[in-house]
Amino acid sequence: MASLIPGYDYDIFISYRQKDNKYDGWVTEFVHHLESELEATFKEEVTVYFDLNPHDGLLDTHDVDESLREKLKCLIFIPIISRTYCDPKS
Repeated sequence: MASLIPGYDYDIFISYRQKDNKYDGWVTEFVHHLESELEATFKEEVTVYFDLNPHDGLLDTHDVDESLREKLKCLIFIPIISRTYCDPKS
């Protein structure tokens, strides 16, 4: 997938805490609604990076490995801030 603008890998990167999406999937639902609205609004495909696999995101060390560093080449960064988003102990 490629971004609408050269030099970016994705148009939008969704950052969230995996634990916040674990039970009711509200983050997943938000992303699906966002993608539907983007598809209805734009002629071109707007690419969204959203990791459903916990192994694709940051590990407990919070180090950004090379594969995630590539995914961070996005035009728009949307953090889903929650109580646990910045708390490494939760």
